Amino acid sequence: MVKTIKEARKKVKILTVNMLVTNFNYFKVGEMAEFANNELGAPPLSMCFPDQSAYYFQDFQVTNDMIRQAFLYAYENYDRHVFGNTRSYYKEAVDYIDGKPVTRCRAGEVVMYTDYMGRVHPCFTHVEVVQNKKPKWETYENNCNECFTQCFREPSMGRFWEDAKLVSRIWWYNHVKMREIPAQLVAAATS
Repeated sequence: MVKTIKEARKKVKILTVNMLVTNFNYFKVGEMAEFANNELGAPPLSMCFPDQSAYYFQDFQVTNDMIRQAFLYAYENYDRHVFGNTRSYYKEAVDYIDGKPVTRCRAGEVVMYTDYMGRVHPCFTHVEVVQNKKPKWETYENNCNECFTQCFREPSMGRFWEDAKLVSRIWWYNHVKMREIPAQLVAAATS
């Protein structure tokens, strides 16, 4: 995986590392961000909010307290590392766990999921809904608040300036900072 990331780093314009929060890593967000940011010489660390259906191979026993700890760390240490999500997303993830109000999910309205057959669904949770049925595109009125899946929640938040700042930061990190790291490694190896 490390070899693949280092190779991809040379060939893509934007690179991030995605971390699904589990009971094995929830307490290591800082270490994983440092590893991604510095050791891999690359990417910001993005975090995926877990859902029990995300664990295909075993029954991970991740608890709400573990999830809360991981996202709270990212929120409180946002300027200490380079993360691939907005700070507001991390805050809302914690609020979601705490049962506080969060931005309404707009899956199926502003962001959608297309399966390998070309069918468009509102999200991963509601694959029973197909929006691109013929003869016309079906409108999906989303009243769901069942999950906090990153792919749909973060774009739903509609924080244009924060999104723009994040994309700029990721671009800078991928195009400026990543060039500095190999030079630093060479200098350290030769001294």
